[in-house]
Amino acid sequence: MTGRIGQTGQIRQIELWGILYNPGAASHGVIPATDDAPEKPENDDGGPVIANNIITEYGYGNEYWNWGGASQDQSGSYAIAFYDGQLPENRPLSDVIVTGNMVYDESSGNESKTPRYRYAVFFGSWQSSENKCSNVLCNIKLHGNMFHPGSKDISNVEIP
Repeated sequence: MTGRIGQTGQIRQIELWGILYNPGAASHGVIPATDDAPEKPENDDGGPVIANNIITEYGYGNEYWNWGGASQDQSGSYAIAFYDGQLPENRPLSDVIVTGNMVYDESSGNESKTPRYRYAVFFGSWQSSENKCSNVLCNIKLHGNMFHPGSKDISNVEIP
């Protein structure tokens, strides 16, 4: 997803993420001028609105594979994912509004089937625990969404 305002849409039969949002690899703070180059202004990915998306049939796409979170107990990972930057110089993802979205699991209420995603919403890091970036997520507001729980829960963190 790029830009400041997310597209409204129906996202169905996906394998990786319905919505993945993280700072771009080219994001950075102000880079001071040097003898060889002028100052570069901040390149920031904050301030988007992600609204009115419907995610259904997660994990039922054509390939039905997932490198983004596959394990022996779960093939799919997260319908909506927010990550930190891939590089230490990436600016934090901040000031995000997530509203009116739905993650709908068709197996809800059917005891013989389990969702093909762990969490409807996941907040995480691209970094290993030994190489943790300082560009953590901040000021992400979720309001008025409907999330069916995945095989683990609705989210890996408490959502107010």
